[in-house]
Amino acid sequence: MTAINEHGEDLHKEIDNIIQKLKSDLDEIDSKNLALLKKQEDKITSIISEITKVIAKLKMLMNSDDVRLISAYKFRNAEFRRLPPKLTVSLPSFIPQNINKKQLGSLSVITRSDPYSPPKIAEQFSQLYDNEWTDAFSDKYSMTEEVVITKLLQITEESYKYCKDFSSKRYTDIVADLTLSKRAEPNDLLKSLQEMGALVYESFYRELGLGHEWKKSVEPFIKECVRICWLMVDRDNPIYMKSSEKRGSEFDTDLYRYYTRSGQKVDYIVWPALFLHENGPLLCKGVAQPMAGK
Repeated sequence: MTAINEHGEDLHKEIDNIIQKLKSDLDEIDSKNLALLKKQEDKITSIISEITKVIAKLKMLMNSDDVRLISAYKFRNAEFRRLPPKLTVSLPSFIPQNINKKQLGSLSVITRSDPYSPPKIAEQFSQLYDNEWTDAFSDKYSMTEEVVITKLLQITEESYKYCKDFSSKRYTDIVADLTLSKRAEPNDLLKSLQEMGALVYESFYRELGLGHEWKKSVEPFIKECVRICWLMVDRDNPIYMKSSEKRGSEFDTDLYRYYTRSGQKVDYIVWPALFLHENGPLLCKGVAQPMAGK
């Protein structure tokens, strides 16, 4: 009995040591993550503060009649290239193992379920085609079916390109333009900066060259398209959109679904295919119309 009790005590000590080690490792991970988040927060706060000062200065100049002040003003746009890269913090998850003297468990750092993961974004993109695209297509006025499809595909391509360009270039010019044109207060600007997707949409929508009636009828599609495209590009490795195929090329059923008929040769693309990244694995199929009788 004594031997069994001593053996039990040894096992409990070993378990306690392992648990303490796991807790210590977890505390270290938390400390590092908090430091990274604080550093990122400080950078963003500093940039927002500087942008607010610049906008306040521009608003003052707009209301000033002093030509000397206006001519002497030096733009600082070059200083505000973009926000710091998006920070992704992985959280630890405990993975239990079969209990024995040598191994009671381990810590493995994994990423929790992300609603904005590439598969989730691809799912939203497919739903955009099933819902908002279908609604926009039904309001085609006197245009032919192919013309409407071409226009909607063009909006999709331009949304993606605009978001991609916006994420990689100076965006303070657009922020300042929107703020000054609407006479927005700095606090309103800060709120907009926290929702960059909405800001990109507003800027894109103002520049979109469509007829008034058509533009208003497809506004829900445009808004959702820009929102999803922003999620595609606002990441370290942007999701890749493939929206063109040479007319008459072989219809690849691995990449596209048939639109209203089947065939062996591509006539035109209806909806783009998405890939995890350029030359990467397929996330979701596109839709294409094959040539009639081919």
